[in-house]
Amino acid sequence: MNTKIKALVIALALITTTGASVNTFMANADSIKTDNAYVHGEITQISAEASGRITEIFVTDNQLVQAGDLLATIDPRDYLARREQARAAQSMAAASLENNRSRTELQRVKIDETAAYLEVARATYELEQRELRRYSELVKTGAVSKTLHDAQTNKARIAGANLEAAKLKLTAAKYQLITLQTERAQIIAQEQQTRAALELSELELQDTQILAPITGLVGNRSLQLGKFVKAGSGVLAIVPIDNLWVQANYKETQLTHIKPGQEVEVLLDMFPGTEFKGKVTSTSPSTGAQFSLLPPDNATGNFVKVVQRVPVKIQLEIPAELHGRVVPGLSAEVTIDTESDSGALGLEE
Repeated sequence: MNTKIKALVIALALITTTGASVNTFMANADSIKTDNAYVHGEITQISAEASGRITEIFVTDNQLVQAGDLLATIDPRDYLARREQARAAQSMAAASLENNRSRTELQRVKIDETAAYLEVARATYELEQRELRRYSELVKTGAVSKTLHDAQTNKARIAGANLEAAKLKLTAAKYQLITLQTERAQIIAQEQQTRAALELSELELQDTQILAPITGLVGNRSLQLGKFVKAGSGVLAIVPIDNLWVQANYKETQLTHIKPGQEVEVLLDMFPGTEFKGKVTSTSPSTGAQFSLLPPDNATGNFVKVVQRVPVKIQLEIPAELHGRVVPGLSAEVTIDTESDSGALGLEE
């Protein structure tokens, strides 16, 4: 009898254990888990846009800054001098342009004046020609002396020469106007060039102020008072406190049912016991190995099959009380619920 009771107890225990194992397996079948996951964010590297010595620093390590905050200044004296040079060059170009305008107006007046003299010379020439023809008729009849006729002939020649001179003066005046107009085009181009140079000097002067392009925490600061920095050299980094995500590196055999929009549970090693929520936003278009410096080439040599991992991007929801404390690089443990809604989000553009 005791043997039968023991057998019955053992059978019930096996049934219970088997049922629990089945329930656990079914529950886990809807969840895909990995601890190969890390918090990521778009860390912005700040570089100097102008060369010079650091004269002021307004931030310290790990300080929270807002977009547009002044981080540091570079000695602006050289850039102020260049701006003044550019302003002087623009003023000279503007003065040259005004001078050209005045000379052009004066030249137009000279053209009108020369045209009037030309009309006077033409009228005089026509008059002297008529007098010469009259004297030529009178000298034939002896009404006037040959001396008077010769004098009139000389006057007619002088009138003709004056007429030709007036024509040449008018032509020269018109060519001079064309020259001034061409000169004006050159001066305008120079003035535009000096204006551009002034705008460039203003931008260079603005670049002596190093501003924060985003809101975040200051890190990797190499700024020192008096240190000479070159344009393009890094001075610090700004780590964002918002728009963080988790990159979970799942095995390729785990990706079958992972889709954008599925709900995710995230545990961070830094905050044990605190459960973060998230959603799958996208899956990498390639395995992590393909983006490495030396992608694997399995076409030659001995082949050993290795399960590949594919990064899955998960948008992380950070509670307000932990803003600024969750930072890129933290280790995470991720569990994706593959039975949750998969249509909430689409693939990232």
